[in-house]
Amino acid sequence: MKLKAMLIHLDAGGKWVAILNTDDAEELGVRSLGRIRLRKHDRELTAIVNTTSKIVSKGSIGIYDEI
Repeated sequence: MKLKAMLIHLDAGGKWVAILNTDDAEELGVRSLGRIRLRKHDRELTAIVNTTSKIVSKGSIGIYDEI
């Protein structure tokens, strides 16, 4: 699934954390504290998932500063 990245400008204490809209997370079969693989061009990492229905809109992904 392709999502539009949105910088959150928060520090996650050194962890790679991403925020998904609740509907997108459900579609992907992911819950809070689950893991997702993020990829941009030839770079890839695994991030911890947080979910929300308010901060990040459907079709977007919130990216913490560490990512």
